[in-house]
Amino acid sequence: MTNHLLSNPEATATVLSILTAVIVGFFGYRQNNDRHRREYTLNVLAPLLANDRLFKTHDAVVNYRIKNLQPDYATVQTNEREDILQLLGYYEFLSAAFMRGDLDRRTVLSQRKSTFRYAFETLKPFIDARRTLLSNNRVYCDFEEFVTRYCRQC
Repeated sequence: MTNHLLSNPEATATVLSILTAVIVGFFGYRQNNDRHRREYTLNVLAPLLANDRLFKTHDAVVNYRIKNLQPDYATVQTNEREDILQLLGYYEFLSAAFMRGDLDRRTVLSQRKSTFRYAFETLKPFIDARRTLLSNNRVYCDFEEFVTRYCRQC
């Protein structure tokens, strides 16, 4: 078959054309996939800035951090507890998506690495109380793993 291709320039050109199309298609697919992943990542990260409730809760956690305080699960007001739980759910979702490879790693790490680390450190006693209450040490485990594995060099 190789001899036939070498002796027939039209066949050789056809094979090379098909091979080139496959290679260009593959790299085009990869580039398009990467672009879509970055867009999806930005859309998933945006609620922290666009959702008033998440943003205010995040701001409250930052204020706890600044004051070197940590919210106490037992004494925090019910509405604040619900807000913190929603924020933790958002962080858990982002962490799980990141770990599965659904999100663009570079974007998440450049935009949220320190946010995640400081939020986790500030909310750790709150998370521990929630785990105890639910008798489930797996609660927020993706969030904790993300911080442990990727956020220590902030």
